[in-house]
Amino acid sequence: MKSLKSVSEWDTLSNGKDSLIIDFSATWCGPCREMHRLLAQIEKEFPKLKIVEVDVDRFGEIASEMRIQAVPTLFFFKNGKKIGKTVGLIGIDALRRYAKKIA
Repeated sequence: MKSLKSVSEWDTLSNGKDSLIIDFSATWCGPCREMHRLLAQIEKEFPKLKIVEVDVDRFGEIASEMRIQAVPTLFFFKNGKKIGKTVGLIGIDALRRYAKKIA
């Protein structure tokens, strides 16, 4: 899983046409750490998917723009269009269903 490095990288991602999972999280968040473990598994199963972590403390502007109210929050994009959003820790089966939809 790749971590967002800059606002300009966000601009490129948010305007792109990739199949993408965006993980809004925080280093202090226990459920976020578990979600990272599950996303690492999804990354192995679906190597063509792009998974990007956005630290809400580091990129508060982006979190605010995306109306993040709780972490972890995941957004799922296919061909540049948002097809889903989850809030809170979800299981591996739900992640697989989303990954299959966007892969």
